[in-house]
Amino acid sequence: MKTSLILSATLAVRSAITKQRDDIDALDSALAGANHYAQLKRTVEEIASQYNTLILMREDQVFNQIGNQLSANLNDYSGLLLSNFFYGMEKFTHNHVIHNTQDIAKMLSFGVQTAMQRSKIKIGGKTLLDVLVPVSTTLTTMAGQGKSNTEICYALKDAADKGLEYTRDLQATQGQATSLGNRSIGHLDARAKSCQVIIHAICDLLLKQQS
Repeated sequence: MKTSLILSATLAVRSAITKQRDDIDALDSALAGANHYAQLKRTVEEIASQYNTLILMREDQVFNQIGNQLSANLNDYSGLLLSNFFYGMEKFTHNHVIHNTQDIAKMLSFGVQTAMQRSKIKIGGKTLLDVLVPVSTTLTTMAGQGKSNTEICYALKDAADKGLEYTRDLQATQGQATSLGNRSIGHLDARAKSCQVIIHAICDLLLKQQS
């Protein structure tokens, strides 16, 4: 994995998040939130502004800087989850060289496990983990089966879509949405939506590079 690819992905995410503002804001508002999009947008803009500095860094250092920005700007449970996800990937890439898709799957899985362990948040709580965990699991399975990158990208997008839809019937267990109790059921989670958008943006970038 190269630093240039990581940074290209962050730029793709910035563009995708900007295009999804209305949807993210609407979902956030429905669950008693108000500022998730603004905080996330500030984060990706800050990362993009550091491109010329980050491009000179190793992969683990870039993951650390992204984690720092997420921790500083996302002032809710999603900041805790996503920052530790990147800190986990930082640790993994510091200790391992990424050679292939199976290594990327291991890196992603380590990041997910780090986020879950440090946050004490589990899947099924109407959070972005309901998207991130099945995406990670799908990547691990398909990489182990030797599937092509194209097949994997489409499968990851599908896993993200299904994970997002899964949050609709869950009751919120984190953040301001918990104040709604069972009234939070029937709504998609805004942070899970953001995670889905991020997964789609990265996969679309990879698919475009392969075409």
